[in-house]
Amino acid sequence: MDYFPSLEIPPYLEKGSRGPAINILLVWLKGFFRAPDIVCDSVYGDVGAGYVKRLQGQHGLDPDGGVGPKTRRMLKEDYGFDFESVASNTGGASMFVQPDGKVLVWASSWKAFSDL
Repeated sequence: MDYFPSLEIPPYLEKGSRGPAINILLVWLKGFFRAPDIVCDSVYGDVGAGYVKRLQGQHGLDPDGGVGPKTRRMLKEDYGFDFESVASNTGGASMFVQPDGKVLVWASSWKAFSDL
C-alpha cells in the first residue's frame, strides 16, 4: 500500500505561505541580500516577497513576488540556488500551509502528500 501519494514539492509559493520549508527561501534571501529586515519565521510575507520581486524585475520576469517554476529556474540557473534540491535533502519532514489553508507535507525519503 502506498501511504505517500506521489506529488511534487509545491510548485508555487506565494505571500502567506508558511511552514518550516519557507525558511529555506528566507535564509537564502537574507544571506544573498545581506538583509537584516528578513526574519526567518517560517512565514512568506511582504519583506521576503519584496526581495523576490526585486530579483524577478532584474531578470525580466513578472515581479509578482511568487516563487513558481520561472522564478525557481532563474534562482537555480543564475544564482545556483536549487530550492527543490535543498528542500528535498533537509531530512525529516517539512510542511507548507498555503494561504488557502491546504497543507502539503514531504520528507527527504518520500514525495509530498496533501490533505492530511
